[in-house]
Amino acid sequence: MIGWIAIDGTQKHVRRDLLSEQWLEESHVKKGEDRVKQYYVYVLEANLAFRNGMSIPLLTEFLDYTQGDTSKEKQDCETRAFSRLAVRLKRESPRLTVMVLLDGLYPNDPIMKICDKNRWQFMIVLQDGSLPSVWEEYRGLKRLQPENRLARTWGNRRQQFQWVNDI
Repeated sequence: MIGWIAIDGTQKHVRRDLLSEQWLEESHVKKGEDRVKQYYVYVLEANLAFRNGMSIPLLTEFLDYTQGDTSKEKQDCETRAFSRLAVRLKRESPRLTVMVLLDGLYPNDPIMKICDKNRWQFMIVLQDGSLPSVWEEYRGLKRLQPENRLARTWGNRRQQFQWVNDI
């Protein structure tokens, strides 16, 4: 059995006051006002995902300002947090056959190498227009793999899926 694990980041809390040096920061400009700094808690969450749409939280990795490249004033980010979360996931479930479900932030060599090293399958959903060369390859390969299609109704939604493997 394959464990589907959806991994994505989400902001949990935001304030104008810095409560911990680990919190990330961003600046906003409101009309007629000066630049305002905000501090926030951001996490990368790994959730067990099920066929019926249900998900159960599995692991959470906090993004931490001090884990970024502070010499270049770069904050921690989801891809760095993914590396840390992957170590924890592999340590906690070393024999679990995993299919990692990721969004368009993750189609890059370091992430794919982590998945390959851990013998995890992965599925990355891309938005239209991102990574044009991958879309071109997808369009060519899907003609050769017509069996990789699925149509289903979920609730009151009709969904159609098409995919190719090994891009």
